[in-house]
Amino acid sequence: MRRADNKHPSTFGREVTIRLTRRVANVLAEHLRHDPNKEQMAFALGHQASTAEGTLLLFDELVLPEADDLLEQSLVAVCPTKECQSYVYFQAQQGKNHSGIPHPSRRWSPPVQWCR
Repeated sequence: MRRADNKHPSTFGREVTIRLTRRVANVLAEHLRHDPNKEQMAFALGHQASTAEGTLLLFDELVLPEADDLLEQSLVAVCPTKECQSYVYFQAQQGKNHSGIPHPSRRWSPPVQWCR
């Protein structure tokens, strides 16, 4: 397992950078810290771009599952319902932006999942 602050490049020799606004970062942090006695999860939908420095992950939308969206949520485990996971993957495959219009230059990228 690698730590997030590890300065070594990825196994492909290129950095992966996650870009999100301060507001979105704050919402994500608040959601993941919501209840210290329960594991939390979040999904990010967006696309990736390759640059000379490495890969950028650009997020358009966060999906923050609530208690009703989870089969299990405890201090050591969190598991989304089939419906929640299907929704996230369907949205990712559609490659839609906020307006709901498919973005022609985007190829499908699987959602990024965070757990705390």
